[in-house]
Amino acid sequence: MLDDSFDPAGQCMPNTTQPECVDEDEGLAPGIAAFFCRNGLCPSTAEACDAYARMRFPIADIKRTSIQGYCSYTLCVSGDRLLQFRPEPHELNMDICRNARAVFGALVPMTMHLGSLQGIVRSDMGGAAAPRLHVYLQEKLPGISLAHVKEQTIEQRRRLVEDLAEVFATSYLHSRPPDEISSVLRGRVGASLAWRLQLLQGLHDDQLSHHVATATQHLDTIAALPWCLTHGDLVPSNVLVDPASGRLTGLVDWAEGEWLPLGLGLYGLEELLGRDVPGRGYEYFDDHKELRGRFWERFMALAGSCDVGGDGFPLRWRREEVALSRKLGILLWRGIAFDDGRIDRVVEAGRDDAEIRKLRLFLEVPCPVTREYSSRD
Repeated sequence: MLDDSFDPAGQCMPNTTQPECVDEDEGLAPGIAAFFCRNGLCPSTAEACDAYARMRFPIADIKRTSIQGYCSYTLCVSGDRLLQFRPEPHELNMDICRNARAVFGALVPMTMHLGSLQGIVRSDMGGAAAPRLHVYLQEKLPGISLAHVKEQTIEQRRRLVEDLAEVFATSYLHSRPPDEISSVLRGRVGASLAWRLQLLQGLHDDQLSHHVATATQHLDTIAALPWCLTHGDLVPSNVLVDPASGRLTGLVDWAEGEWLPLGLGLYGLEELLGRDVPGRGYEYFDDHKELRGRFWERFMALAGSCDVGGDGFPLRWRREEVALSRKLGILLWRGIAFDDGRIDRVVEAGRDDAEIRKLRLFLEVPCPVTREYSSRD
C-alpha cells in the first residue's frame, strides 16, 4: 500500500551516471529499448529513470519489472510498489485514476503522480523541444497478467467472466446521465464519437460499412445512454487474475480510461473470450457462447432492474440500445488503428490483418442481451 512516507510532489533532473542496482548483468531488454526508441528517446534514458528511482527511494530495492508495458517503463520498488515512467502522449488522467479507485475499489491500484523527469535527450532532436516523462507511484496489485496465463480451465474462465460482469454492473450503477457529462468530463473518445464514425466510413468493405452505417444512424440513441466509467484498453495484458482460481484481481493501465456511454467497453468482453493462436490469429474458446451468456446473466441480475439513467426505463428495457453501443465500441477499438496513440486512420488489409480479423469476429457474434432475456421481463 502507498503511505505518507512517499512524498507525491516534486521533480528531479536526471543523473546520467551508470545505475548500480538494476539488473546490470542482463543489460537493457529489447522491449525496454524499443519503448524509448518508439518515443524518440535514447535507450540510455532508462539509466536516468533508474537513477531517479534510487534517489527518490534510497533504501528501497529497485528492480525492473519482468513484464513491461507498451506505453511505459516500470520499476518495482521493494516488491509492493511500482514506479512508472510515461511520455506525455500516454500520461495518466489522475481524476480518472481517482474515480476508478472510488468506483471499483481494490481492483484499481492506488496511484500518485510524483512529478516529471525533465532534461531528457531526444534521439532525434531536430530542433524539437526536450521531452519529459511523467512519473507515477502505484501499489502493486496481486495476481498475474491474463496475457501470461498459458491455460485456463473452464471453471477459471467462468469465474473471470462473472467477475467482469460485476465490474460492468458496478460501472453502470455509478454511471451519470448524459446531460451531466460536460465537455470538460468527456475524454478523447467521448468528445469525438461523430468524428470517429466519419473516419470509419473509410472502411472499404460492404459488410463493415453496413455496421458503421447502423452505428451512425443510432449515435444519438447511444449517446443518450447513461455514461459509465470505462477502462478504455480492456485487453488481457491489463487484466490481473489469481493463477489458482482464475478470479479477477485487478485492472491496470487506466491511461485510456474515460466516461463513455454504457456498452461501449463491451469489446473487452470479446477480448477475454478467446486468444491469439500462432499462425492463425485470434480464435474464440470453444465455450465462448456459454461464457458470454454467463456474463449477461450475471450483469442483468446485478443491474437489469435498475434505472440509473434518470429516464424511468430500467436497463432490461434498453437491451437493443446497449447492443448498438457495443457495436459502436467494437468499431472504434478494432476498426481504427492505434499507431502508437495517433488513432487517425482506419485499419487496412495487408497492414492490420489481425485487427480486421477481430473486428469481423466480434461484429458477427450476436449480443445475447438482445434475445436471451426477451421472455423474462
